[in-house]
Amino acid sequence: MKYLKLLFVLFLFTLLSHTISAQENTALLCADGIDNDGDGLIDCEDDNCISLPLANACAICPSGISFADVVLDYTSGCALTDPQPEGAVGAADWGVFTFIDSPQAVFLGEGGRLTLGFTDNLLANSEDDQQDLWIFEIGDVVEGTSLALRPADTATAIALVAAGIPQADNDGFFAFGNIGGATQGLDIDEIVPGFAAGTLVFDAVRMTDISGGCDSASPGADIDAICAVFSLSVDCAGVIDGTFVLDECGECLEPGSPDFNQSCLDCTGTPNGTAVTDDCGNCLEPDDPTFNQSCVDCAGILFGPAVIDSCGLCLEPGDAAFNQSCSDCAGIPNGTAIFDLCGVCLPSDSPDFNASCLQNKSIYIPSAFSPNDDGINDLFRIFKDETTLASVISYRIYDRWGELLFVSENFAFDESKNFWDGKFNGRETDNGVFVYVVEVRFGDDSSEIFAGDVSLLR
Repeated sequence: MKYLKLLFVLFLFTLLSHTISAQENTALLCADGIDNDGDGLIDCEDDNCISLPLANACAICPSGISFADVVLDYTSGCALTDPQPEGAVGAADWGVFTFIDSPQAVFLGEGGRLTLGFTDNLLANSEDDQQDLWIFEIGDVVEGTSLALRPADTATAIALVAAGIPQADNDGFFAFGNIGGATQGLDIDEIVPGFAAGTLVFDAVRMTDISGGCDSASPGADIDAICAVFSLSVDCAGVIDGTFVLDECGECLEPGSPDFNQSCLDCTGTPNGTAVTDDCGNCLEPDDPTFNQSCVDCAGILFGPAVIDSCGLCLEPGDAAFNQSCSDCAGIPNGTAIFDLCGVCLPSDSPDFNASCLQNKSIYIPSAFSPNDDGINDLFRIFKDETTLASVISYRIYDRWGELLFVSENFAFDESKNFWDGKFNGRETDNGVFVYVVEVRFGDDSSEIFAGDVSLLR
C-alpha cells in the first residue's frame, strides 16, 4: 500500500547513512544549473541525472533548472505531517537512498496543500498544445489535485483576470482546474489561449488534494516533483535570461561588476575569510597572539603614550620621573656625578670633589634641651657650621648608670628624626643629666668623637 510504503521509507531513512560525493546524483544537484562533477555536463545533460530512478524526468523536463526550487508552503490534510516536504524540490527521484534529499516525495493527505516556487526560472506558456507544467506523482494514477498558479508579473495577472480565471483564495494564486486519473500535466494555452510563447509567466504552483483520505492506504497525492516543461531562465535579479548571478558572498551581481565577490572579502582578500584589521591596523586572524599587540605601549594600553625611558622605566614622556630614576645630580641619565660632602655636584674622580669645604670643622653641641613639644629645643641635636662638610657616624645617649637609651647611625645633620626626643622605649624620661657620645666624619674623611653631658629640662 502506498501509505505504508511511504512510512516505511521515512523510517528507513532515519537508520541509513550514505556518503554522497560531488556528483550529479540527487534531485537537488540535478536541478541547480551547476556542473557539480566537473564533466562539462549540467543537470539533465548528465547521464547520472538521466539515470535517476524515475527515468523519464529528464526526458519530460530536459532542462535541470525547470524543476521547482523551494517549498513555499505545506499543510498536511492528515494528523500525520510529512517531516521533510523538501522531498518535492528538484528533479523527480523517488527511490534514491540519500540523506541529502530524503525522503523523495510529499504526501498531501485529505485536503492537504503544497506550494512550490521557482527561483532560477519561470513557468511560461508555450503557445502550442503541449504540456507546460508536469506533475511527477508516485504511482501510475494521478490522484485528484487542484492546481493554482501565481503570476510572476502584473501583465500576466491582468491577462488572467481578463480571461475570467478566478483567484483560488484571493491570495494571488489563480485556479487552473484539476488534474487526476492519468493526467499529469497542464497546458496553460488550453486554459488561456491566444498569447505568444513566454507571455504568461508564473513563479509558483499550488497543489491541493481533493480526493485523498487519511484512513486509506493512499493519503492523498504523493508529489515527487513538478517542472515547468516550457521554462524561461531567470537570473537572481529576476530578469528573464539576465546575466546577474550570486557571487561567493551571496550578492546578486553581474560577474564583471567591481563589487563581485568583494562584499565578503576579509582583509587578506579571501572570500568569507575570518581575518580582520586589528586596532593596530594589522590584518590578522582574531586568535593570532599578535592581534592588537603591535600598538600596545609598555603599560599594555592600546595606543598608549608610555615608553621605556633611558633608565628602563615605563613612563609617559611628560612624567616628572621620566629619565630621572637613573639621572645623576647633573641630570645626565646614567651619569656619574654626585653631590660631594660640600654639596657640590661633581664626578667622584674630580680634583675638586669635597675640596670646597674641607678646611672648616666647626661643631656645636648644646648642654641642655627641653622636649616639651613647644617647638623650641624639643630635640637634642648637634649642629655644624654651614661651611663645614660633615655627617654623623654614631649618636648615642646613656643614663647616669650607663644604660643605652638611644642610638642612631650614619645620618646627615639636617635629619631631625635621628636626634633624641627625650624618650626611652616610647615613654618620656624624667628631668636629669644624660651622657652623649657622638662620632662625626668630616669631608676629608677624618672623624672625631664628641662626648659630654646634656641636661633634660621639661
